Amino acid sequence: MNLHDIVEALSVASNKEYQQVPAYKNYEIYVSKKPYGTTGKYIAYSQIGRDEVKGIGGSREEAVQAIHDKVDFVLNAQK
Repeated sequence: MNLHDIVEALSVASNKEYQQVPAYKNYEIYVSKKPYGTTGKYIAYSQIGRDEVKGIGGSREEAVQAIHDKVDFVLNAQK
C-alpha cells in the first residue's frame, strides 16, 4: 500500500464517491459507488486495528466480500 492509498483510505468516510455498507463483525466498510478508473473494478475499504485494508472486485458485492474474507482471515489468525 502506497501513500496515496493510505490518504485515500483515511478520507474514505467523507468521500462522496464511497458509500458505507453494513458493518461486518463490527468493522465499518465503505465501497466505491462506481468502478475505479479504467479497471472497471470496485474498491472497498475497512480498518482492522491500525491497518487499512482494501478489497477489490468486479462488482460492489465482490469488493465487499473481499473485505469480509480479509476480516475473517485476520480474526482467525488471532486465535
